Amino acid sequence: MHKVGTDAVLLGSWVSRILPDAKKIVDVGAGSGVLALMMARCYPEALVTAIDVDEKAVQLSAANIKQANMENRIVVSQEDILKRPSYQEHFDLVICNPPYHLEQIFPDQLHRQRARHIPTTVVDWLTSLSIRTMNNGHIMLVVPASKTYTWVEVANNLGFHNHHRLDVYSYEEDDEPKRTLLHFRDGLTKPNLNRLVIYNKDKTYTSEYLQFTGIRPIPKH
Repeated sequence: MHKVGTDAVLLGSWVSRILPDAKKIVDVGAGSGVLALMMARCYPEALVTAIDVDEKAVQLSAANIKQANMENRIVVSQEDILKRPSYQEHFDLVICNPPYHLEQIFPDQLHRQRARHIPTTVVDWLTSLSIRTMNNGHIMLVVPASKTYTWVEVANNLGFHNHHRLDVYSYEEDDEPKRTLLHFRDGLTKPNLNRLVIYNKDKTYTSEYLQFTGIRPIPKH
């Protein structure tokens, strides 16, 4: 089993707290498949698709899903999310942990960036995710906190609005969050804002993080 990253655990734990139900889910950039597995367990009636552009990641996802006996619930596919396929499948929940180092694009550049088809931008990613989303569907992401407003502005221009936001801090005394979890869907509304701290001063997990994720601390001997 591949090492599970903090971002995947945060996003997977958060999604089920926000959405009571989902029937058709896609995990974009599946990596080890941990998010897809979490979604399959959180939503027992859902069909989950895990896609990644990297062949080794697809093989790893498939191996972990097989080990978890979830092959009948999760479909694994090698696919580039930035390239529109001839057949467009739609989902009521799109989840993604996109690459952190994306070119920063603002709304007034939206149409110009679309015309130039420049890859690895916030516009490209959100456009690709949005066209996979059913009407009234949901997009849920984890992004660098410093780029939060860029993602929100671009989403607004695509007709999606921020309904929930979770700012995640490494330590309580930190001035700024490290990462932000965002929930987009249609309908302009005042977003529900929350925060979470991962570590105590002694670098152990905080009780709120353990409760949030369901992680059990390793007992000291």
